[in-house]
Amino acid sequence: MSTPVASLLDIGSATVMTVKSNPAPVSWKSERRLALVPLLILAVLLLTALPAGAQTTVTLVSSTGQSNDALRSITNWDQAQGFTTGSHTHGYKLTSVDLSLSRSGSGTDATFTVNICSAESSGLPPTSTTGCLGELTNSTSVVSGINNFTHTGIDLAASTTYFVFVDTTAAGSGTSIEFTLTNSNTEDAGAAAGWSIADDSYHRSRTSTGSWTSVTQSRRIAIHGYAKTGGMQPTPQPTPSAPAAPTGLTITAGEGSITLRWNNPGDSSITRYEYSLDGSTWIRIPNSGPGTTSHTVTGLTPGRAYTAQLRAVNANGAGGHADSPPATPPGSGGTTPRYEERNVVVIVTRIDTVGWARFERRFGDNCWDEMAAAVAAAEVSSGRTPEDDELARCQRFLAEDIKPAVTETRIERRRVRVE
Repeated sequence: MSTPVASLLDIGSATVMTVKSNPAPVSWKSERRLALVPLLILAVLLLTALPAGAQTTVTLVSSTGQSNDALRSITNWDQAQGFTTGSHTHGYKLTSVDLSLSRSGSGTDATFTVNICSAESSGLPPTSTTGCLGELTNSTSVVSGINNFTHTGIDLAASTTYFVFVDTTAAGSGTSIEFTLTNSNTEDAGAAAGWSIADDSYHRSRTSTGSWTSVTQSRRIAIHGYAKTGGMQPTPQPTPSAPAAPTGLTITAGEGSITLRWNNPGDSSITRYEYSLDGSTWIRIPNSGPGTTSHTVTGLTPGRAYTAQLRAVNANGAGGHADSPPATPPGSGGTTPRYEERNVVVIVTRIDTVGWARFERRFGDNCWDEMAAAVAAAEVSSGRTPEDDELARCQRFLAEDIKPAVTETRIERRRVRVE
C-alpha cells in the first residue's frame, strides 16, 4: 500500500496542507490544477483583508447659496443652527460642515469650537457641548466667506434633528467674526432626499450656560457626508405622531393685546406652538416648547374683535388647532381718542445691518429697547423728557461705536394720542 504524502504551503498568515494519497504519476494537467489551489487561497485571503471601498462625500444639505441678509457676532455669542437628516435606512456619516462667516480687523480672533449635537427633548439646542457627538476642526484661519470644519466621521441617525453648535470661549481683540444669516426658508438645490435646515436659529451670550433666544433667520451652513451602507448603525429616533389639538384654550383682551392660555398636554415631543389670527398665516410663538401654556399677542387694534387659533408642532409636523372665542382689546364703542401736546425726544439714526450688529456686539441687545421704553414712558405718562443720563446713555454708546449712526437728537412738541 502506498503511503500518503503531505506537503505544507505557507501562504502569508495561513498554512494550507495538501495531501496526495497516491504517489503514482499523474498527468501534467492534474499537476497544473493542484498548483493553482494555493494561488486561489492566497487571492481569497488578500481580498478579505482589503478595507471596504471609501464612500463618496457629497453635500447633504446647504443654505450657503441663499441671500446674506444679516450678521450675528461670534465674538460675543454662542450660536446654534438645526438641521434634519433624511430617511436613509442605515443613517449617515457627517464628514464636514461649512460655515458662511464675515471677518474684519487684524487683531486676535475669537476662540470658538464647532460641534455637532443632538437636540434636547424640547427640540432646542443643548445648553453645553458636553455629550455632543463630535467637535470639528478648521485647519486654516477664519476668512470672510465659506469656512470648512472637518471630522473623521460622525454617525447620524435617519430622520433626526441635530444642531451645529458654535461655542465661543474667548472674545479675542481687534477683530470681528460674524455668522451670516438669511431670511430665506429655502435650501440650495441638490440636497439629499429628506434633508432640511431649520428656518430659525438660536443665539445666547458666550458667557451663558442657560437658555437660548430664537430668531426667524437661519445661519448659512452646509453639511457634507454620505449615506451609510451597512454595519452597526445609530438607532433612528422614532418619529412621533403629530400633536393633538390644544385643549382649554381661553383668550383675554388687554390694552392693544390678547393673551392666550391653554392646558399643558404633557407631550414632550412638542417643539413649538404657533397661532393664527386670520386662519391662514401661522406665527411661531418665540421660545415655546412642551411646557408653554400661555402667550400674549401685542400691537393689536383697540376696538377690533380677534379670534385666535392655536396649534402645536413636533418633528412630524403641525397638529390640529384649537379655536378661541372672540375678544376685543379696549377702545371700542365709539370712544374718541384723546390727544395732547407732549415733549417728544426725536433721535435720527442711520444704522444698517452691519452697523447694528457691531453696536449689539459691543453693548448688548437691551440698550436701544431700554431707551425706547424710557422715551415712551415719559411721552405717555408724564409729558416730560427723560433725564439726561437716562437718554444719553444709549446715544453715547451709539456715537462711540458707530460715529455716523446718530445724526441728530432734538426735542419737539408733538400732538400724541394718550388714550
